[in-house]
Amino acid sequence: GRSTTIWGPGMSEHYAGVIRMIARGLYFHVGRRPLYKSYSYIDNLSSQLQALAFAPADRVHGRTFYLADSEPISLRNWTDAFAEEYGRTIPTIPVPIARTLGVAGDILSSLGRRSPITSDRVRHVLTEYVYPTDAINAVHGPTEIGWREGVRQTADWLKTRSGARSPG
Repeated sequence: GRSTTIWGPGMSEHYAGVIRMIARGLYFHVGRRPLYKSYSYIDNLSSQLQALAFAPADRVHGRTFYLADSEPISLRNWTDAFAEEYGRTIPTIPVPIARTLGVAGDILSSLGRRSPITSDRVRHVLTEYVYPTDAINAVHGPTEIGWREGVRQTADWLKTRSGARSPG
């Protein structure tokens, strides 16, 4: 199986950092076009892996399974839900401005300075990636934990981890 972006309690520091940016009011949407991504909520991924481990060999041998939540997540809805958890709203900036900020970040990076936005990050945010989940759904069934519940559990985990209402 091939997993996609894994999120939820215990997630990588990179994605926890994105949520901390949201909590601090430093995150922004890029453009208004809806962008969908195949993400894997950690509990759903664990359940899918277990289903694959115990599935009859003839149902899984030699097949490729994209391990992701059954429904792709709207990046805007997902990040807005995290913002709600922290009493924030996320502003939207036009794509050309984001691209310009990305180039400025590239220049800072080339000078040895860290930048929260680079051209690569802008490109990543604007790239949809939706993987077919029919094969894993046939073995596992639809994923059980929806993204809204996942956001709640993840925000609770981050708040507990940071010892405060806002992570960071």
